Formats: sequence, C-alpha cells, structure tokens
Amino acid sequence: MSTRNGEPVDNEAAVLETIEMLDRMVEPAAAPTSLRASLIDSLSTKPKFLGYTNRLARIFDLTIESTRTALSVLSDRPPWVDVPGGGKFFPVAGGPRVHGAQVGFVEFGAGSTFPRHRHQGLEVQFVLTGRLIETDGRDYECGDLLVKDEGSEHAFSIGAEAPCICAVVLYTGIEFV
Repeated sequence: MSTRNGEPVDNEAAVLETIEMLDRMVEPAAAPTSLRASLIDSLSTKPKFLGYTNRLARIFDLTIESTRTALSVLSDRPPWVDVPGGGKFFPVAGGPRVHGAQVGFVEFGAGSTFPRHRHQGLEVQFVLTGRLIETDGRDYECGDLLVKDEGSEHAFSIGAEAPCICAVVLYTGIEFV
C-alpha cells in the first residue's frame, strides 16, 4: 500500500481520484485527421499472416526468415499479376523441393468465381483470408489446406464477405475445361 502525506492510501482509489481530477482539468478535443490516419497506417504496416509462418515455410520449402520476408512484402500490397480465369498472383521464389512449380500467393475478389479446370500436376493451396467454396459444396476457410492431384477437376467461388488470399504451389499448370 502507498502513502500520501504519511497516511496509507488505497492505490485503486487514488488512481481513480487522479483520473477524475485530470478529467476535470482537460477540455476534450478531437484528434487531428492526420493523427488518426497515421495511427491507422502504423497498425496496418505489421506483416499479416505471421501466425502461419511455420506452415508456409514448409509449403514453400523456405527458411522461417525467408517466409517472414515474403509475408512482409505481401503485407505491403506488392504488384500482383492478373491470372487467366480471374484473380491475381504474387510470385515467391520457393525452395529446392518446389523448384519448377509456380509458387506464391493468389488473390480472388469477394463473390468472384473461378472456372472449371483440370490440374496438369499437383496443386497445394493454403487459405490465408476469406472463404473458398468448391462447386461440390466443400468449404475452405483460413488455415485450411486444399490438395488437388494431377488430373483432378474442379471450379470454385469466393465467399461474398471478403476477398480470399491463398498460398499456392502449382506444378505444371491447369487447363480450363
């Protein structure tokens, strides 16, 4: 317990009393718009998806540090490349185990659809944001893994509530059917 003027003081009561006193002394004022924008910007600059670093490192065959770097760049909204059928792709240099595959992140707009296609090689997708719904009704959300074998066919849509970003490793490519 603290003392004030030699008398014991209840800390909680003293703190509340001080807050009330300061509240009476300070006149409320709106924060400048630039301060609000700066605060929001500082919060949004932290790399997203860091909780998935270990899993993405295994999928991309990268070190933890290289994976963090890729996630940091992704958080900065890098230039995406349009892909046939809809969506955008941001490539990442994968490790030796995924050499020759298309490795990176793919983004689909909320409510969009991706046409029916056949996989000419293995595809692994890991959902980071949003929701991916296959035409057979299977629903994949954040943290879910999709694996499509060579020769498999499917189409999908994206949930209307938010865009969908997936980490992807695609061997050989796809063919629209």
